[in-house]
Amino acid sequence: MGILSYEEGKHLDITKMQPPCEGDAPDTKLVFVERFILYDRVAHSWFLVSIKDNDTDFCNKLVEDICGQRDLRIDETSVPKSVKDLCRPEDQHITYEFPSRDIYNQQFALCQEYLHSGDSYELCLTTQSKIFLPQYLNPWDMYKVLAVHKNPSPYSSYMNFDDCILISSSPERFLSWGDSTDKPARKVAELRPIKGTVKNTDSVTLADATKILRTPKEMGENLMIVDLIRHDLSSFTEDVTVDALMAVEEYKTVYQLVSVIRGHLREKGYTGIDILSSSLPPGSMTGAPKKRSIELLQHIESLQPTMMAGGRRGLYSGVAGYWSITDDADWSVTIRSIVSYKQDKENTPSTNVWRIGAGGAITVLSEAEGEWEEMHVKLSSTLQTFL
Repeated sequence: MGILSYEEGKHLDITKMQPPCEGDAPDTKLVFVERFILYDRVAHSWFLVSIKDNDTDFCNKLVEDICGQRDLRIDETSVPKSVKDLCRPEDQHITYEFPSRDIYNQQFALCQEYLHSGDSYELCLTTQSKIFLPQYLNPWDMYKVLAVHKNPSPYSSYMNFDDCILISSSPERFLSWGDSTDKPARKVAELRPIKGTVKNTDSVTLADATKILRTPKEMGENLMIVDLIRHDLSSFTEDVTVDALMAVEEYKTVYQLVSVIRGHLREKGYTGIDILSSSLPPGSMTGAPKKRSIELLQHIESLQPTMMAGGRRGLYSGVAGYWSITDDADWSVTIRSIVSYKQDKENTPSTNVWRIGAGGAITVLSEAEGEWEEMHVKLSSTLQTFL
């Protein structure tokens, strides 16, 4: 299990990228997990799993230790409502750096130039915001604030490596594969791209959001990515079906327009990992056509001073997930996430910089004001962790 950065995608032409930033943001972090504890939310049962040889003594001892605790689940009442509450009184004034609105308008205008000239027909323009936090904060406590109170999501994840930390509340599955229910002994792959977002407030109902999202602009954004994914998937599967087209799903902070594309892997020659390696970075985070859109965005996004050097996105808009020894896998798109890099050049002896990425798809029907607001809706779903 682990994480793959946006830049890890094989469609990136490295010769056209700026030089890497001396390794401040890793491209790949994967670990082989031999022991883990699993909680089944349906059966409300805990499982201890080990694939190590001769591991019975360790497992029995761990079970004894676990059974000595009343409940392994997180007590919601013990989780602070804000990261501010985790800070010492003198550190509760948190410093932020946000993207420049003027530069965003310039970026939007550049996108429109490329769209009207035919270089691309959809560009997923993203930004980064920075939060400066005391080094003593425990990232696991930060994750609990996000996952329990602020933005619980189906693909939330917490990964703490030696050189980077990911705190994610992603609502978007990128790619999963597993046993098919209708074709025994076959694997089926599924992708669930999200394109189209409306803020979830007390005054916006599901019916209201559906009406807003059922517009040519929002539906066009989603449909272009569906077509891109259908093309990518067809190289590895014997069939491609769209099981859901632009369904509106409700989450705590937003309503999203979601499509579901599935295909049975061909009987010989390919596995899910082939689809993963070929499909990176996620099309919902690039635009279409993918390769040219990536090249254009790398230049456009580098104009914002809050981005990492060279316009690198890093872990944001890459993927996070697992691939099991039974050849089942599930990978989410790294959005609605907070990321810290040990080698980030803006870290200080007492402060770590945490980065939040947010953006949206630009088409010829887009307006700068609307796209700026949509970016802030997505940003706030994670930023509220600190408020």
